[in-house]
Amino acid sequence: MNWMKYRLLYLAISAVAIGAGIFGLLTWGLRIGIDFKGGTILEYRFEEPVKEEDLKRFVGALDLELSSLEKTGENAYTMRISNLEPERKGIVEPFLERNLENNLEELRYESVGPSIGPDLIKKTLYAMGISAVLILLWVAIQFRSF
Repeated sequence: MNWMKYRLLYLAISAVAIGAGIFGLLTWGLRIGIDFKGGTILEYRFEEPVKEEDLKRFVGALDLELSSLEKTGENAYTMRISNLEPERKGIVEPFLERNLENNLEELRYESVGPSIGPDLIKKTLYAMGISAVLILLWVAIQFRSF
């Protein structure tokens, strides 16, 4: 089959795909995770069921940036918070217990410092660059007869 006969079509499809990716990146931005920018993971188990909306509202009342909230078990939730300083962590648990009128148990507390972030971004960019070069090399070898 003569693949080069349709090269303009393939280039157009590639251009549309790349354009859509660039448009999405510029429109919605790059949403990097907690591993790249630093933050805190808190996991709590409540004695009684809790509504996610209430939990989000009270975490917001503490002026914390809640990146994500997921239910991880029966009455257990994992919160990813972007800007929780260690000294403010001590006020979260009593505040939630008091406002949700529910006893809770801390299952997990992990803090990822922003110093890890730039290193991970650098390694990720290196890995992507090496992958792109290897893919281009493989394509060049496979299509060297053209």
